[in-house]
Amino acid sequence: MDWSANADPAALAALKGTVNEVVVQSYQGRTTIPGYERYLARLARVPVPHKVALVQGGEWREPAALAADPLFRGYVVFLVNPG
Repeated sequence: MDWSANADPAALAALKGTVNEVVVQSYQGRTTIPGYERYLARLARVPVPHKVALVQGGEWREPAALAADPLFRGYVVFLVNPG
């Protein structure tokens, strides 16, 4: 999430036409990253369609701005092995 929130705008602009989609991981290990809302608020800077990766059982509340982002394409949920 650091990359999508803090990357150089020129580097982000270079993605357009190069990649079809970006998936931003909102967790580390089996835990949602604290403060993910701040990072995702800046996801609109990414000029290509994007999804947010969630971890099964992680704490999650959808930020209001995410649903309004015209390039937001939904979620990818990573399942965890109970063992």
